[in-house]
Amino acid sequence: DKDIVVKALERVQEGSGEEYLEKIIQIPIEIPDIRSDKLRNVLIEKLNSILVENPEVSFQQIHWQRLFESCIVPFIKNLRDINRLSNSVKFKLTSISAEIDFADMVAISILEIFLPPIYAWVKENKVLLTGPLDLYALVRNKSQQEWYEFYSTQIQSLLDAPNYKKNKVNSEIVINFLARLFPYFGQKIGKIYEVYDMSLFRRNNQIAHPEKFDRYFDLDIDNIRFKKFVRLESMMV
Repeated sequence: DKDIVVKALERVQEGSGEEYLEKIIQIPIEIPDIRSDKLRNVLIEKLNSILVENPEVSFQQIHWQRLFESCIVPFIKNLRDINRLSNSVKFKLTSISAEIDFADMVAISILEIFLPPIYAWVKENKVLLTGPLDLYALVRNKSQQEWYEFYSTQIQSLLDAPNYKKNKVNSEIVINFLARLFPYFGQKIGKIYEVYDMSLFRRNNQIAHPEKFDRYFDLDIDNIRFKKFVRLESMMV
């Protein structure tokens, strides 16, 4: 990646990274980006192979189609993105495939990999996203549009954090993502993409149900690090 190398050289050489790179590389060969349709096909093939290897996982075709186009495809820019996503999903399904919905696991993995601040926010706001009782909403009587603007501002502040490497997304993309993944939240902000049916969410092991929510975070990076730390500490004792 030329841009990354140029920036790295500028830090080391304290000069023009572009000029220094030209001295190293006499005949550059530009490799064209893979076409979006081919990238999409590779993504589908990778995820299909994972699904075949885990037949016990819940898979709802209509729900998958809703999430795939709006919550998954927009974040995949190259083959590396596909490999990162597929490896993460494959690893998680080795332990909890019978207890989750495939589409939801892929979607929440997208947040964990590409939008870590949003992933952390989701993890900390179970009641807000899944219901059934949001005490904060009860004391703040707002219209759907007002709630939409309120959370858009909150989400944008997370995306604008100085220690976060931006993924070129804005709050509207994230809000729509969350509304599709969590219909309870979608109803609250006036973005309804799926019928709010708690019994269905429970039956399908979807993250939108309060009882299923925590399962999707059992194997996140922070939990894995914590468990390793606890094991090491116990061994030392």
